[in-house]
Amino acid sequence: DAVHWAAVERWLQRRYEKIYPDCDENLEKFRVLGYQWRVLRFNERTRQSTVKVMAAYRKSASEAVYLMQQPHCLAVP
Repeated sequence: DAVHWAAVERWLQRRYEKIYPDCDENLEKFRVLGYQWRVLRFNERTRQSTVKVMAAYRKSASEAVYLMQQPHCLAVP
């Protein structure tokens, strides 16, 4: 929902500013595209894992999409 997206976008912005303190905060706004549950398969012998992945982009470089695995998520069937 929009309120949750705004909070995540602010968090991404703060993290980016810590890494790149000289960035122009007006140009480097982040936008969240959404979340998706994905199944990770490592090989035929190991078990699968289900993860929640967030997709986001920077306003100044909208052609690049960033994917980030969300921590502390539990997939319940």
